[in-house]
Amino acid sequence: MPQRLTRRELVLVAGAVVAACLLRCVRLDQVAIEHFDEGVYSSGVWYGQLSSQPYPGRHLYAPPALPRAIEIAAALTGPDLGPFLPGLAAGVLSVIFIWGLTRTLFGQAAGLVVVCLAALNDFHILYSRMALTDVPVMMWMLLSVWLAVIGIDRQRFRFMAAAGLACAAAWWTKYSGWLPLAIIGSGSVLWWLLSGRRVIRGGRLVTLNAVMMVVAAAAWSPWYAALWQRGGYSEVAANHAAYLHGWEAWHRNLATQLTWYMSVESWLGGLAVWGGIVMAAGQRWNAARRSTWNRATEGRGPVSGRLSGRFLTAAFLLALASLTIGSFATLASVGLGGMAAIFLWPSLSVLRTQSAAAVSTGRKGSKRMIPYGDSDYQASASVDPLLGACVVAAWFCGMLLTVPRYTPFPRLLLPLVVSVWIMAAAGIGWWIEAVLNVARRAVVNRTSGNPGALQRVTGPAVAVCLLLGFWMLQSGRVQAPVIHQPRTGLRTASQQVARMCLEDAGLRAARDQTPGQAGLVVYGFGEPAVLYHLSAAGLVAAPVQDLDFQKAAQNGRPLPTYFVFGPNALRTPGFMYDWVEKSDRFEHLGNVSWMPGDIVLFNLFSPRWLAEHPGDEREQILEVYRLR
Repeated sequence: MPQRLTRRELVLVAGAVVAACLLRCVRLDQVAIEHFDEGVYSSGVWYGQLSSQPYPGRHLYAPPALPRAIEIAAALTGPDLGPFLPGLAAGVLSVIFIWGLTRTLFGQAAGLVVVCLAALNDFHILYSRMALTDVPVMMWMLLSVWLAVIGIDRQRFRFMAAAGLACAAAWWTKYSGWLPLAIIGSGSVLWWLLSGRRVIRGGRLVTLNAVMMVVAAAAWSPWYAALWQRGGYSEVAANHAAYLHGWEAWHRNLATQLTWYMSVESWLGGLAVWGGIVMAAGQRWNAARRSTWNRATEGRGPVSGRLSGRFLTAAFLLALASLTIGSFATLASVGLGGMAAIFLWPSLSVLRTQSAAAVSTGRKGSKRMIPYGDSDYQASASVDPLLGACVVAAWFCGMLLTVPRYTPFPRLLLPLVVSVWIMAAAGIGWWIEAVLNVARRAVVNRTSGNPGALQRVTGPAVAVCLLLGFWMLQSGRVQAPVIHQPRTGLRTASQQVARMCLEDAGLRAARDQTPGQAGLVVYGFGEPAVLYHLSAAGLVAAPVQDLDFQKAAQNGRPLPTYFVFGPNALRTPGFMYDWVEKSDRFEHLGNVSWMPGDIVLFNLFSPRWLAEHPGDEREQILEVYRLR
């Protein structure tokens, strides 16, 4: 029987989604194509029109779903905003999908916690404001896992087929989009071994997983076939293998990624933890306050009044921990404890199965029963919480083992971070329901009148948390959000490069002409984002993969030809050797410097290098040359 969502719950979720939308969509005038991969994914906006074919090697970076979505969005809204619309939409939808998944797996309280964690997370907001695949693929992964767990719990093939289609959409977005198949397959098998075999035959579980797998593979197969025209999937796999490190680098890569994650985290992380617990516990406290068992406490006063103190204390303590040691460490600890509790003390499963019935208090010789009301049942999980715990455990363990084995690009951490959110929300939701169960037992056993030691220190503990939090804010120990940090430096620098080339060619008036009419050509090595902005400035810009290119010509007449490169070229193996041999073909026009945003800096440099080079030392340079 599916649970009915209450109006109050929907209002809370809607509020979190609105906050997520505002945080991601304000100050969009401060974003511009800057990251290397952003330039590749957005290349269809200009390079496709120039050459009628994809950017060289684009298939090695990602399948065509996101580039095509960017092309459509740019055609509708222009090249400045269009590339970011798919990520913004996926970022907001991810908040909705992670709420739906977590609510289905672990109940109302967990869903309200996780929607706040996702809506206010600095890391997720930053990547939602970029033209990258990471947030869109995560959106499809969440939807796929959500549909699949419903399909397994209800043993419905149509849900598994829908999950396969969502998985295929993730696969068309990023080559790691097949991960839902592994998550659901391993998680459901673990669940079956623990308890699922009592409700589903092994053969049927295998068939359900097979349906999802076959549908996903069939829907993705057209792109797999198209890759044969570009060297086959083996070329893609070889490119990915180049970023794979051995196990000896696992701890170092994980430390690097977590260092970056913590460096961009602000007080929003603590607010998300506090807000999530207050929302979830407040909703359940409100239901408990109106419960029959609570109102009939024989004159001792509502037990829910004391519950609110426990919930607020936990919210403040965990928020303070997030501000001091970081939300990742805090939530991971809570999540691991919560997963263990779900396996050892199935309070969420009991809540789901009891409806308005009652269960024994467990005392010897006692016939007292704990009443569960309709509000408790409506707040329960829609599927077996143990199934959810197994799926999320498989997700977390898989990401923890594999993600740090790759070159520590910060964005690779996102799937692991999302699994930690869900684990932590499940743990907090379990704790809230466990506290309510203890309160029910106390009422039924007539032992709720005397406050315990924990209840006596609730007020002082909250006061201490408030004072510590205020001190941290005043002392500057809590970082301000960087989610709206300007990312227009490279665009401004590229416009300066365009002016430099135009002035050198004596074609200042060409700035107002249409693309392709400026009378000069600018080639770039390793800087697709620069070429994007040069094209937007009205110049003919094209990528090169070596330094043997010749002067551009039009109707047999040579055109002024320029060359630009920057930090990505300097990090390309073999480029500097080639440059030393062939630099005499070029005449230096000048350099243009710019300050990259934090995301690009951490993609280029290690945390140690950045710590040793503060301020203006982080500036990067574009070098501009004329081909002789």
